[in-house]
Formats: sequence, C-alpha cells, structure tokens
Amino acid sequence: MTITTAVPIEIASELSQKALDYITELVEGTYALEDILEFIKEYNSDDFIAYYVDYVEQGERVGYDVVDAFLQENNISDVARVEDAFIGNYDSEAQFAENYYNDIMDVPSALVVDWEETFHQSLGYDYDYVEGYVFQSNF
Repeated sequence: MTITTAVPIEIASELSQKALDYITELVEGTYALEDILEFIKEYNSDDFIAYYVDYVEQGERVGYDVVDAFLQENNISDVARVEDAFIGNYDSEAQFAENYYNDIMDVPSALVVDWEETFHQSLGYDYDYVEGYVFQSNF
C-alpha cells in the first residue's frame, strides 16, 4: 500500500487507497489539503470522492457559506444543485415573503400582513430559509 506523504499518517491509515490517490491528484492540482481533510472529517471519504469537486465548484460560484447552509437542509449528494436552488440572501423569512409577493403582485400598502406567518403558511413548503439564505426546496 502506498501512503500519501501529504496526508497525516493517522488520517491516511483510515482512508482507502482510492481516496489517498484522489487526494494526491487534487493537491497536485489547485486544491488545498487542509480543506480536503476538513471535508472528509465532516462527511466521509466516499462522499469526498463523489462530491468534493462539486462542493468546491459550488462554493466558488455562490460562496461556501451558502453551500454549507444548503447542506444543513439537504444531502451532500445534492451539492451540485446549490446554484440552481439558491434564491438569495434575506434578513428574515418575513423579508423574503414580502419581496416574493411584491414581485408577483401589487400588494396594497393598506393591508397589514404578517409576512412571517405568510412564509410559514404559503412558502415554507417550497422554500427553505437557512441562516439568512433562501433555497428552493423542490429542485
């Protein structure tokens, strides 16, 4: 068995040769070993092989904070869909609901609307609000 010298021995001993070879390939490219090891610790080596490049690509497109928020509500296998599911950054569920309905109709200013409750009753099935980010939940 060949051990990748870039990976600490205590971690390398727990990884398959396939994972070690892939780490070597990525590190020889433009990927940071520390980030790779953090990903493997958060998920696992199989998910690393299957989804790490998608995770990085999505992180570079929309921001790693957005990707990490998305993954709080979704599976790592869906990581390639972050950019498509991402709606935007909002201060609250209420702000998103108000913007959503103002964009699709002329909401009379004389109405008093509980936008937070509107989100939960009308939009919460189709959208997820996570740490200030809104994602479509049906992608």
